[in-house]
Amino acid sequence: MVAIAVFALSGRRWLTAGLAFLTVHLHFAMDLLGSRGPDGYNWPIPYFEPFSSRLQLAWSGQWTLNSWQNVVLTCVLLCFTIARAIQTGRSPVAIFSERADRKVVQALKSRWERAPNGAPSASKVEKASDALWQLLLGVLDKAALALGDNRRVDFSRCIIVMTSNLGAAEMSNLAAHRFGFSSNNQVHDDSFDQKIERTAVEAARRKFTPEFMNRIDKVVVFRSLRPTHLRQILQLELGMVQKRILDAPGSGKFLFSCTERVKEFLLEKVLIEGTELVT
Repeated sequence: MVAIAVFALSGRRWLTAGLAFLTVHLHFAMDLLGSRGPDGYNWPIPYFEPFSSRLQLAWSGQWTLNSWQNVVLTCVLLCFTIARAIQTGRSPVAIFSERADRKVVQALKSRWERAPNGAPSASKVEKASDALWQLLLGVLDKAALALGDNRRVDFSRCIIVMTSNLGAAEMSNLAAHRFGFSSNNQVHDDSFDQKIERTAVEAARRKFTPEFMNRIDKVVVFRSLRPTHLRQILQLELGMVQKRILDAPGSGKFLFSCTERVKEFLLEKVLIEGTELVT
């Protein structure tokens, strides 16, 4: 009867009627399993009431109402309800009050929900307005962001990545070549990388306030590429070219290999001098 009434009144009739049918029979199953009274009386379930009392569902091993089985089932269903409320943002309280439901879900999330791992990034942060810096300062200080509707976004399990080009001009002048590549194949030792790092950090300190810089856990400066790094990049690029040849449609597929002289030529003309080869 419940399923028929729901089918007639609801919008998504088949789904809602099926869920109502399942819920009613789940209630019957729970009564059949664990509704024995303290006097030992097994409560039968008149399945066809109020139309007929011929079919009486009963079970001799029915649990008592205060049995440990019922306690375990109650705890499992309660945990499932809480988990679903946190996941979907709605709880059974929404049947009675939407406002109360929002309060309940907010309380559950603040108590049990774990903030997901994340890595928000801000590219070229030096070009942002002062308002964004103040916002980031609050996030870095309290690991939380307060929204306009008094909700809070938790950043306690996030890694905030900020990139910047500060000091690039000074580093380029210091290296006297295009950033990251050497025009005369000079070998850059560790002291050169330390100079590059000091230049970048000093440029950042001139741009950002001390309060902002002191809340940054780690400053990573990209080092100049060494000849070994350039060879590795070249090898990866050649491998990608070979893959495109093999994946291309048609029968003109082939394998190629480059001698050391060809690799030196490519490193000099393409990577170092910046010449584009036309194929």
